[in-house]
Amino acid sequence: MRESAIVHRALMCTVLASSMNATVYAGTDTPRDQTSGAFDMPPTIDFVSPMSYTDDGCCDAGWRLLIMGSDFRRCFSVLITTPDLLYEILPTPDVADCDLRRGTASLESPRERLIQQLPPDGMTISCTTNEGFIPLRPIAPGYEYKHDLICEGSASVPFCTVSAVMQPALPPEVNYVTTGGAAYWVSESEIRVLFGPPIRAACGKTLTVDVSISNDPGRGRTGSFFSNRVKVDFTNTLPDPVPPDQGNVLRAVRQGDHVRLDFSGAAAPSWRILRAENDRTSLSARALMPDLTTTSFMDWAVIAWRPQLYYSVRGVSPCSGDAGP
Repeated sequence: MRESAIVHRALMCTVLASSMNATVYAGTDTPRDQTSGAFDMPPTIDFVSPMSYTDDGCCDAGWRLLIMGSDFRRCFSVLITTPDLLYEILPTPDVADCDLRRGTASLESPRERLIQQLPPDGMTISCTTNEGFIPLRPIAPGYEYKHDLICEGSASVPFCTVSAVMQPALPPEVNYVTTGGAAYWVSESEIRVLFGPPIRAACGKTLTVDVSISNDPGRGRTGSFFSNRVKVDFTNTLPDPVPPDQGNVLRAVRQGDHVRLDFSGAAAPSWRILRAENDRTSLSARALMPDLTTTSFMDWAVIAWRPQLYYSVRGVSPCSGDAGP
């Protein structure tokens, strides 16, 4: 993955601070209001680094981003808007600052909201109702947490597996904060994304996403406590040529009730097998199983109930999946 200004691949999360023994925050029965000072201000992003990523197949999960600005709260979320989905990398509501309601008009704290949206603890992934949420899940509550699951459609899949560790309060501070995970707070002027979600641009194309910070997690871009948007470009340099006609390479051999296909002379990133019954003119009508990345295929148990079969093999482009002639 080539970045502007620096070159590296972020394939694993890295915790940049050492672990400390943590004290469990018990919270209060009634969330506290925060109605004065800088905490009333929405956050501001001054710049991010890098501002672009370029790579073949760009980009899998694991990219990094430095976010600099002002008025970042310890209980924050990172918003990443793609054309298809708004990702929100969430904090654990165990952070003390999540117990504070934002502004005089707020009816709930981030902690109350997250518990309502991701019951029972505000840290349980829910792909059917909140597909874009990336929760910071408890491993050892009050001490260790992980952004280890992300939604792909209605199912969750593994994500960032490195721990976020709860840091104890140090006088005169009154809030706790987590260090590590997919994103973490460094100071009121710095947030680091250590493991971004997958951003997949089409082959030969650039996909621009918006990045912003919310001081009121769980609300997306609603309310008054999210920052300006900063654009980050993701460019997929992988070419996407449609393969030519594969030529006279397909061989079909009957093996009992099965048909074994071999097309070892074909040249393409992957192949699509087409089959027609009785009429070769309908070969383009039906593709067999998912596209293949190997040059052989067994069509099981088809001889007994199909007296005539016709097959064709076509090369498939690597990115868009378009089939050649």
